[in-house]
This record gives sequence, structure tokens and C-alpha cells, in this order.
Amino acid sequence: GASQLVEALRAEKDIQEHCIIDEMSCPNKVCDHSRRSPVVKIDGDYILEAKLEAIMDDVHTRIEKKREAKP
Repeated sequence: GASQLVEALRAEKDIQEHCIIDEMSCPNKVCDHSRRSPVVKIDGDYILEAKLEAIMDDVHTRIEKKREAKP
């Protein structure tokens, strides 16, 4: 669930250096009373029924895009 996702994200140094990782409760309107959990919010985007591999790929992609955008 969510705790495993948070642990995995915090375990990667590259992610820690570029991201703020917080675990929080999910609003019921987003989580549908836990039926869509775990829910991850990245840069304001909610990802429902989050899977670890997909989240890791998404985070690494966003980090790379931000690196490329820097002058």
C-alpha cells in the first residue's frame, strides 16, 4: 500500500534529492473511500490505484525532464 510506496521512494537517493515525499490521508472524494487506493499525488496530479513500478517510472521521468529544462 501507501507505506510501501513511501518507503521505496525514500530509499532512492536521486528521488530524495529532487522530491518532497510525504505520506498523508487521502480525501474520500479522490480515494472513493479507499476503493482507489493507494493514491499518489505528483506535481499536483493524482494517480489512483498506484503501482510501485509505474510510480517510480513516472517520478524518474519527471526528474529527467526537470534536469533537461535547466539552463
